Amino acid sequence: MAGMLSTVLARYLAQDALRTSEERFRLLAENAKDVIWTIDLDFKFTYISPACEEVLGYSPEELMGEDVGSLMPQETVEIAEAVLAEALALEDEVGKDGYEAPPLELELLRRDGTRIWAEISRAFLRDNKDKPTAAFYNDLMAHDISNLQQGIMSSMELMLESGKLHEQLETLAKSALAQTQRGAKLVTNVKKLAALGEKSELAPIDPHVALTEAIEMVHDSYPSLNIKINTNFSMDQYSVLADEFLVDVFYNLLHNSVRMDTNDVVVIDVVTEDSEGDRFLTIKVQDRGPGISDTLKKAILARFGDREKRGTGLGLTLVRRIMHRYGGRIWVEDRVQGDYRQGTSMVMMLPKTSA
Repeated sequence: MAGMLSTVLARYLAQDALRTSEERFRLLAENAKDVIWTIDLDFKFTYISPACEEVLGYSPEELMGEDVGSLMPQETVEIAEAVLAEALALEDEVGKDGYEAPPLELELLRRDGTRIWAEISRAFLRDNKDKPTAAFYNDLMAHDISNLQQGIMSSMELMLESGKLHEQLETLAKSALAQTQRGAKLVTNVKKLAALGEKSELAPIDPHVALTEAIEMVHDSYPSLNIKINTNFSMDQYSVLADEFLVDVFYNLLHNSVRMDTNDVVVIDVVTEDSEGDRFLTIKVQDRGPGISDTLKKAILARFGDREKRGTGLGLTLVRRIMHRYGGRIWVEDRVQGDYRQGTSMVMMLPKTSA
């Protein structure tokens, strides 16, 4: 009898905890300005948050049970299906705790026929047998990032001014404050970039100086990781036509490389070579992460038609836009040609200039 009561009580507590968890999720999802959805492995909606009505023009009730492909152009559907299949295979290979899916930028269709770009973050939700039951949730970055960052910075500054943190916590707090300040600056710069468009002035920049600043920020972002970033060039060796956003280009590429690498020691090579008759400098950021398949190579820097007219993107979209302004290019290669599983090489080509 005691054993039976114990089993019943344990089951009751587990069910109660599950109900509480589901209620918290629903409360957060239904009050979020971002669109959050879950789909099954047949691409059918199993949940979609109320924000979809404002962003996409459909009510949740209209979309429940429908195919997510109804919100995508055909070329986007093909990319999404391929990415989902590949992500499942990769997660099976490295384990669910060893794989963090990178965000995708995909085009979605609104009810009125217009198209919008969305940064899609995704994760697999699993049932009690650890099987994936849903695949994507959508993060459309609709909230006010600046206000959130300001609140974090104020709190961190008060903690540091209190003088009550021991040395290790103080170091971590300073690192967190520096990263939040960098994020706030980036938001400001993105707004400035969107306002200036193609009119901002470019000037000779030493890429090694920009890279050094980006490396420091990456170490601040991951203070507990053993990160080794090797370069084959030095200060005053090259000069390229760019501006202050070159630091953000390097930071984005290095940050992505570190985030995807699960090795005990994260090794990244940043190597240069002259190209196109010595008019351009080619810089390759090479990692030893899980790599990017040919399908994902097409999706990861996807940008169609008049992308610039639809507003400023984040992450790799921002990188590509900055490179376009410089008169340069960026693309993805395998670190070891023909074997993407040996890591990724993000290649950018910058116009050289006299210092």
